[in-house]
Amino acid sequence: MGRILLYTLFALLSLSAYAAEKSGLKVIDCTALHKGDLIELNILFECDGIAISPNEQLTVHPVLIGKSDTLRLPPLLFTGNVRNKVNHRLARFNGEATSEFPDYNMKQLIKSGHTQIAYSRRIPFHSWMYGSRLVLESTVTGCADCQHDLEDISLAYIPKKLNVSYIIPKAEQKVLHKNVSLYLNFHQAKWDILPDFMNNHLELAKADSLISELANDPYITVDSISIVGYASPEGKYDYNTRLSGNRAQALKVFLEKRYTPKRYILNTVAASEDWDGLRRSITKENTPYRDQLLAIIDSISNPDVRDSYIRGLDNGAVYASLLHNIYPSLRRVVCDAGYTVQPFTREQAEERLATHPEQVSLNEMYIIAQSYPAGSPKFNELFGEMLTLYPDNIAARNNLAAVAIEMGDVGRARSCLEKISHSPEVQNNLGILLYREGKINDAKHCFEKACACGCKEAVANLQEINTLMAIQ
Repeated sequence: MGRILLYTLFALLSLSAYAAEKSGLKVIDCTALHKGDLIELNILFECDGIAISPNEQLTVHPVLIGKSDTLRLPPLLFTGNVRNKVNHRLARFNGEATSEFPDYNMKQLIKSGHTQIAYSRRIPFHSWMYGSRLVLESTVTGCADCQHDLEDISLAYIPKKLNVSYIIPKAEQKVLHKNVSLYLNFHQAKWDILPDFMNNHLELAKADSLISELANDPYITVDSISIVGYASPEGKYDYNTRLSGNRAQALKVFLEKRYTPKRYILNTVAASEDWDGLRRSITKENTPYRDQLLAIIDSISNPDVRDSYIRGLDNGAVYASLLHNIYPSLRRVVCDAGYTVQPFTREQAEERLATHPEQVSLNEMYIIAQSYPAGSPKFNELFGEMLTLYPDNIAARNNLAAVAIEMGDVGRARSCLEKISHSPEVQNNLGILLYREGKINDAKHCFEKACACGCKEAVANLQEINTLMAIQ
């Protein structure tokens, strides 16, 4: 069976002496744990007050009563001393069973001392059990098989299936960016673009591929293409700023000549020395003197002073290592394209999701999901994809939590709901999780907060919880 999900379907209940009158049997508590597709029922009886004669037998039947079905569970039998001997004699000589249930529990009353008896069952859970009641049917049978039915004792109410809440993502303009980094080779202190120099033809092909992709996509409109020049931190900062700007400008001119007449407006940016990139590389790689390097970068604002301190580490050995292993990757020109994707029909969105998932908005993915039956594999899969593509989006996290709740995956649902804004839908879904953990009061509080903000699912859920609490 699956891992215990730890949510209570049967409410804890202490019966009054009046409710258990005539038999003297009391129920101390009644709980259930859901294990996958099972309900584990546990009832603790206090039976030292049972008043039956030596010839009598008290039969206690837990019964689950729903609108469309009823489940009678194996009984618990309490027998007087004489009746116990009769039962054994009948079973031994006549083969008569004490109960029609092959799996029953029979206890002979002990006159002295306090006696508590635990009744435990594991039963398959079915959808008809939502909105059902658990009652105890009790019957006293005498020696001549005379029978007296006692008043039924209501133990618990199983609420109807609680309703999860989905957040419909807003339809938003789809403004995206795509970029490529070109590691071009230049003659020292120069910025002329030389296509046949070293591996420049391969690097320039990256820009060709980006621009061709943009030009051939019928669903997008290019808003801008920025060419950003970066330099490594060796040398003077002002010089590196001019050098990175000149190289970006040179690439701009080169691309404008190649793609004439001009289709896009190109602009340039001199990003100068890439200290952020250096810091990321030092942190990612196990660079010697890493802590000292990070301290220099973080505590010294003047880039030229930083450079001089780095050169002095370990008599220049650290600087030589950076110059050989890290600095080359910082010298680059980045082509960054900003573009707008047109809105899709449901059919277009489903097609593009397979080929260009980044172009499909969360709202469009939600619309695709609604075209499949709720709870179907494709429906559930789409909500998983939504969170993959939009991991920080509140709607994506809440909606996958709703799917996980419906699937019975409480752990995944809780991980989705952690650390996100407490919108009404989130509060409602969190209330369902708390209810399944047996935290009825906390669940009610969540439903109340969600109701106050107009969540219709929470209104129905709160009504069910109030019904449950009224029976306790």
